[in-house]
Amino acid sequence: MKNKIKNKQCIESKELSKANKFKDEKAITLIALVITIIVLLILAAISIGAIFGENGLLNKARQAAIKNAQAAKEEEVGLAITEVLVGNNYNKDQVTISEVLEKVKKNYDKQKDLDAITGESTGGTENKFPGIIQYENPASTVDVTIIVEVDENLNVTSRTDEPVPPEPETQVDIPESEYKKTGETYYYTPDMIKFNPKNTYYITYDEEGNNETVYGRLDKVEEPSDWYNYENKVWANLATVNGVNVTYWTWIPRYMYKIGEEEKTSQMVDIKFVDANNKYEGKETVDLSQYKLPESFTFAEERLKGYWVSKYEIQDNQSNVTEFPFVNEENNTLIVSTTNPSGTYTLLIDGKEYKGGLTLPYTIDDVNMQTDHEILVVSEEQGRIIGNTKVNRTSKNIKVDTSGFDKAHTYYITYDENGTNEKVYGRMDKVQEPENWYNYDKKIWANLVTIDENGDDVTYWTYIPRYEYITYPKSEFVEINYIPSSQVTADAGEYKIPESFTFGEENLNGYWVSKYEIQDAITNITEKVMAKEEDGKINVTTNNPKGTYTILVDGVKHIEGVELPYNIEDMESSKVQEISVFNETEGKMIGSSKVNRTSKNIEIDLRGFNPSCTRYVTYDENGENEQIGDNIQVDANGKPTNPPKNWYNYDKKIWANIVTENEGQITYWTYIPRYEYIAYSKSEYTDIRYIPSTQTTADADYKIPESFKFADKELKGYWVTKYEIQNK
Repeated sequence: MKNKIKNKQCIESKELSKANKFKDEKAITLIALVITIIVLLILAAISIGAIFGENGLLNKARQAAIKNAQAAKEEEVGLAITEVLVGNNYNKDQVTISEVLEKVKKNYDKQKDLDAITGESTGGTENKFPGIIQYENPASTVDVTIIVEVDENLNVTSRTDEPVPPEPETQVDIPESEYKKTGETYYYTPDMIKFNPKNTYYITYDEEGNNETVYGRLDKVEEPSDWYNYENKVWANLATVNGVNVTYWTWIPRYMYKIGEEEKTSQMVDIKFVDANNKYEGKETVDLSQYKLPESFTFAEERLKGYWVSKYEIQDNQSNVTEFPFVNEENNTLIVSTTNPSGTYTLLIDGKEYKGGLTLPYTIDDVNMQTDHEILVVSEEQGRIIGNTKVNRTSKNIKVDTSGFDKAHTYYITYDENGTNEKVYGRMDKVQEPENWYNYDKKIWANLVTIDENGDDVTYWTYIPRYEYITYPKSEFVEINYIPSSQVTADAGEYKIPESFTFGEENLNGYWVSKYEIQDAITNITEKVMAKEEDGKINVTTNNPKGTYTILVDGVKHIEGVELPYNIEDMESSKVQEISVFNETEGKMIGSSKVNRTSKNIEIDLRGFNPSCTRYVTYDENGENEQIGDNIQVDANGKPTNPPKNWYNYDKKIWANIVTENEGQITYWTYIPRYEYIAYSKSEYTDIRYIPSTQTTADADYKIPESFKFADKELKGYWVTKYEIQNK
């Protein structure tokens, strides 16, 4: 029995051993399966990335196709330009965009392709290069729009409308001052909160205070580790650069000082860096009762943590600058040089060191030509910054839209390169857009001024182009990039697009804002234009003339630099002329006044009246003091041959009047000369112009009353009874 039990136990143990072995084998199989799946997923991810990733096969193939399409379109436009040149004896000045566009379109048959090819000028002169020939899909043959750019010398380059991925922004924290331990010494660290990170550079030196190095721009590089160490007398230095205006700065932390006992021929000065409460922390305990705080660390009632001082004389004008940096763009490259290059140079591009040991001029061909760049030039031999120069590309996205303005009441305003010396260029309906109207690269913004129908309401307008912006952390400075309306998403790096560039669901290219408070009421008009005709001349003045003025006639500049009153002698007669006045001394548009000279078109027709019973009637300038004059005398055309001198003056609202007497009935008559009129909307004013009988069609926006047409005959005018007929 015992043996049976023992055998049974042996059997159970054996079965259990088999079961355990099976479980172990099963576990090994599952682990292998999981590992296999993971490996397959990794391989799949690698394969997908290799095919579909940013640098994958498909994207590389797409980029290659785009580049091939760009090359084809460049060649196509180049051949079209050559064909136009051959036809005009190689006169570059006569090549127009429309001609080139016509030659390009000969290569296409389908209407969809033809509609997708357009051209426009980008240089301000209509139908002339510089400009672009644009191929949208399907004419581009790829899934992006290809833009072929042609410069003023007819050189051809191309790009696409696909946004260029921006370089990742280095988010640099612009530090505030802090009283902390650096090495074994406590002091206030440099406070850079007031510096513009876009034009401020870290400057470093070696331990002996020599070997100056421009480390990089605040917004692009991290603070260098060896920038300063006041314990070892290595002071913090910065340089601000704006063109050739270069200023070096040194940080002075807050300190107290004591002059020691005289030793030989010198006095020893001991300084201790202290906090805002004039407390000192350091290796040892120090009694500060004998130390003094310089007055420079107190501004008004504020206790300064430190301050920046300019290290050398500021390099800020042409009198002490002999070398200027500049850059030229040629065939998608940048050529950097100075006005007087000598020795070797270091170049920094967009705040980071590019290359050193260079001789100028130097060609840069490895930068993105569709974005803005700042190039800093450092002379290695002179050991100083020469200055910086900027390549502004995003301003080419700006298209100033003036379509909403009434051209007959809107004037171009121009400024010089410094944004000063305001001038009025001319009225939009009379002059071409000025070449120097705006330049956003140089901070010269597009400006207009509108004058209402009355001539008194003057409003200045400034164009705000579509842009994106970034605010640097802990600083007061903002950077903007101009962008096209097609860009609806801001670039990476904390950029934002203001909401004001979206109206409803439309993305705006830009918008106009009133520059100053609108001059729209007598209460804020201190000077008003007055123009009137005297002895065949137009006398122009204001109610309060001072300084010199520019006078425009019908929207075109007539004369500059004149004092008022001023007589215009060479004026056309028999028309309405608008006189606009710009005060050069105050730099503002005063307004306009209209001189209506169309009364010279009036021809009094007395046919139908009996001279024996018809007399002239005259009034004074106030329409009073009625006088009955002589009997009328007329020629064969009904024109009076003996009118009194003061019979009528329609400019002064003195109308021609006669009186007839027939069998005791007296009738007064007033002559209505032929005229056209316009009633201005949103105002109570009506403008009339006297016109000759030969003018049968009214001018634009004007109307001729039907009363000047009788049957099929156009009347010079007509007589109406002035009062109810009187019985003598």
